[in-house]
Amino acid sequence: MSDNDPAGRAVSARDSGRETAVSSEPITFHHLALHVCCAPCFLESYDYLAGLDPQPGPGAGSVLTSDGIAVQFETITAIYYNPNIGPEAEYRRRRDAFITYAGDRGFEHVVLEYDPARWIEATIDDTEFGTRCRACYDLRFEVVAAWAAEQGCDALTTTLTISPWQNQEAIALSGRAAARAAGLTWLSFDLQPLFAQSQRRARELGIYRQNYCGCVYSKVEGEQRRAHR
Repeated sequence: MSDNDPAGRAVSARDSGRETAVSSEPITFHHLALHVCCAPCFLESYDYLAGLDPQPGPGAGSVLTSDGIAVQFETITAIYYNPNIGPEAEYRRRRDAFITYAGDRGFEHVVLEYDPARWIEATIDDTEFGTRCRACYDLRFEVVAAWAAEQGCDALTTTLTISPWQNQEAIALSGRAAARAAGLTWLSFDLQPLFAQSQRRARELGIYRQNYCGCVYSKVEGEQRRAHR
């Protein structure tokens, strides 16, 4: 796999400075840093990655990357870092929903500093949909990857790939770049088949479900789309 491969392929790991042989046996990672975008997307994403979801898979405790490679994790830490979310009251509502669920389930989790000014600086040059989204992914993954490296993690992924509204290719490009810079391995997962179930569970559990991606621009765009239905 070339370093310029846009597919975000998982574990051939020129990204991380080490080669990982593709094998029928699951590749074990010591500590996965799981970037979390919101509680509803976290539900099924975490259960799948932790081997708790009764989806068909390669074996007990292991899961498949988007390339069909079996991997498993000794530890998973869920990391909430989303400075894109606004206004602040909305950020707190989403953050608290995540903290409550993760805490109730006993999942290892952490919330990094909310710094919307840094997000504004990262996206101010081009606020158009698509371009700003790539800059947003870059920032979030860069910060999470840096934290993860300091904590001894060796792999990085995100719950964003469960959403049919997100740009999967841009996520993979941003994720691989951030992981490479931090000395981690980026893992791509096709989680979209779990989206409907994750939303259904969130609704049944009474977990807050937002109606826009997060930033103020997406809020306005969402309102415009709903107004024209």
